[in-house]
Amino acid sequence: MRYYITGFVTGLFSFCLYGQELTIHRAVEMELHSVVGIYYQLQTSADLSTWQNVDAPFRGTGRTLLKTLRTTGNQKFVRTIEVDSGSLTDEDVIFQHSTLGALLIGLYEGDLPFGEVLQRGNIGLGTFQGVDGELVVLDGKAYRIRVDGSVSQVEDSTLTPFAVVTFFEPDLTFELENVESYESFQQQLDALLPSQNLLYALRVKATFDTLTTRSVPVQTRPYPPLVDVVANQTTFDLAGSSGTMVGFKLPPYLSEINATGYHFHFIDDARSKGGHVLNFSGVNLKVEVDVSDRLELDLPEQDDFLNADLE
Repeated sequence: MRYYITGFVTGLFSFCLYGQELTIHRAVEMELHSVVGIYYQLQTSADLSTWQNVDAPFRGTGRTLLKTLRTTGNQKFVRTIEVDSGSLTDEDVIFQHSTLGALLIGLYEGDLPFGEVLQRGNIGLGTFQGVDGELVVLDGKAYRIRVDGSVSQVEDSTLTPFAVVTFFEPDLTFELENVESYESFQQQLDALLPSQNLLYALRVKATFDTLTTRSVPVQTRPYPPLVDVVANQTTFDLAGSSGTMVGFKLPPYLSEINATGYHFHFIDDARSKGGHVLNFSGVNLKVEVDVSDRLELDLPEQDDFLNADLE
């Protein structure tokens, strides 16, 4: 086990400011050169013998991490240690139900209720039975954006044929000052990410100068392939909208499993409009990134999937 001894702290200050007592606590700011995929635990001690954990373990991103710790009188020593990721919960796992390949050939019959989807993540995207609209999962709630532009919250009993979610805990935060297009966004963010071979969940907040989204019409059996469905999409001009894009960036080696590269769905702050993101531009975009190295694939058990030709 590796140890990183990072500081010695003691005491606090107390004085009056405009007739009110103001207490200033000592704090330690730690700079850790982290390694992608390694988990670290911050600890404090009064005697270098007994150590106490501070907060939950955090995951290395391949970048320098800054951690600020408010200290009390008996917290004289601070360190960071590496911990075994096998002992941690699976909150950094991206959960996916079904595959892109299944969706592309028209396997739209829903079989997983959203009550179960939301037990596996609080942010994500996907679709509905019969591809009846675009799915946005944000803050633990699921929303449907239909082809008429309407937005509604999804009931737990509603079924999905395809969804991707995760419990979002940002590891990296960036502000992109000037994004001229979706392509510009991808180029800027690619240059900031620690690797092109990891999995990323993304949350982007902004007031967008331009924003184009889409939704698709509900389908009935016999289901057509997805390319035919998208040919009948309805697009929405949401320029000036304030809201959140949620999505993922996945590496090329997962191309048979999910859409590789960037994939976003949008919902505005009022939860009144949104859709699958086609293009956008804006300034001062806040981009939060949750780095993951694990994907859990949940396969349907329906006859349609079991008998499909997915080669």
